[in-house]
Amino acid sequence: MSFAEELAMKPCRVALRFSQACRNLENATPEFIKLRLPPEQLRAILQDCDVKFRQRLFTPMATLWLWLWQRMQGLSCRDVAGSAYAWAVGKDQQPASTDCSAYCQARGRQSETFLKRAAQQLGEQTDADSDFQAFGRPVFLVDGTTTKVADTPANGQDFPLAGGQKSGASFPMVRLLAIFSLATGALRHLAIGPFRGTSEQELFYSQWNQLSAGSILVADRYFDTFRNLALLFNRGVDCVFKLNAHRNQPDFRRSHKRLGKADAWFVWRRPRRKDWLVASDYDEAPETFVVRIIRYTLKLRGFRARPVTLVTTLLDPVAYPAAQVAALYGRRWSVEVNLRHIKSSLAMEFIDARTPAMVRKEIWVFMLAYNLIRQIMHEAAVSYGLDLERVSFTGTAQLVLAMTPVLSAFRDEAFIKAYELLLSGIAQRPVRHRPNRSEPRVIKRRNTKYTCMTRPRDQYDRQLKSAMAELTVA
Repeated sequence: MSFAEELAMKPCRVALRFSQACRNLENATPEFIKLRLPPEQLRAILQDCDVKFRQRLFTPMATLWLWLWQRMQGLSCRDVAGSAYAWAVGKDQQPASTDCSAYCQARGRQSETFLKRAAQQLGEQTDADSDFQAFGRPVFLVDGTTTKVADTPANGQDFPLAGGQKSGASFPMVRLLAIFSLATGALRHLAIGPFRGTSEQELFYSQWNQLSAGSILVADRYFDTFRNLALLFNRGVDCVFKLNAHRNQPDFRRSHKRLGKADAWFVWRRPRRKDWLVASDYDEAPETFVVRIIRYTLKLRGFRARPVTLVTTLLDPVAYPAAQVAALYGRRWSVEVNLRHIKSSLAMEFIDARTPAMVRKEIWVFMLAYNLIRQIMHEAAVSYGLDLERVSFTGTAQLVLAMTPVLSAFRDEAFIKAYELLLSGIAQRPVRHRPNRSEPRVIKRRNTKYTCMTRPRDQYDRQLKSAMAELTVA
């Protein structure tokens, strides 16, 4: 008897079986994920995003939980369906199908706005549990990166190949701009755009309204522009940047006001407007703007001392001593480490999604997985009095995955005890204190003997078939 015939004859029994299958699928999700992203919170986000859905086997909540688990483990869609099937069999429950098509379709139906809001809320919750501030103000780090996506016509249209890349022999690239919290390392905001035709400055400009007044922004020399400093200052956001290499080194003898030996105010004039900058925002910037420039010498054992020049809008030398401003900029490297965790530890260096919409959804699920691990790291650091920078991201992810079967077997008090043991295990594996560690950018492992692709694959196929035909004739 087919399922349709059974549905017509026994609707109540079929509905009961379907409802049980939905509960079994949601129960297959690791408990610690549902603890961080409870159903009531996800339903509230769905309602705010005006997402309407039917009661299916893969609800938006269950799909999100399984998708998140998939990215944390680096699994395929078929692996996820098999894991849910094995879990149901192990619990002596009616398993769902091992076919992953329903799960893949559910991922395609998932709302990008829903995934984005879930990732941002998790980052906000992590930051809310921290009381770390610099000069009594929250500090954010900003930087950009890129990732490659599958070479499909749809991706190539939204993410065009960069100059020098050959069609059919290269992968489209996506440009990302991320804003992290210095206190917890959580991702707070993210902008996504094509690598070609979109600069980090444009993506950064799109995120200005996300920065709250009273915060401090730390970034490298690429972000040292007049408009960034002046317009963010007008919004109540102070900046600490490294001086752009294209600027002339400041002469402190000709400064507007001397504050110290290598600490002074300078007056900058407004440059011409860029095409992508809104005219109203450009007009909002003053004709002249006062900045503070600090120069200090970085001394590392075994290396030559080198000068570092910073530009900042923290003008008060009493409230913001130069040495403390320099120390704050020294923590900027954390943003590079955070991006490395996302791309290397979570394997986001290549996204195999075949459409631009799925590419964006995959990126937000990666960010959700990153914030989830960051929240657990923060809890372990607070519980055992550790410096958060000494808690290993990779070690936390590995231990969470190893403890998942144990956590899934417990409920209530037993689960709380097992979770406390998880935090204890994370605290027992701190990163060694290695200040100013530097590694050469070389690899020991040799590449394969095969050459890189320089033209589309079908041209290689025609060449090979032609050579085979010539051999056959000979």
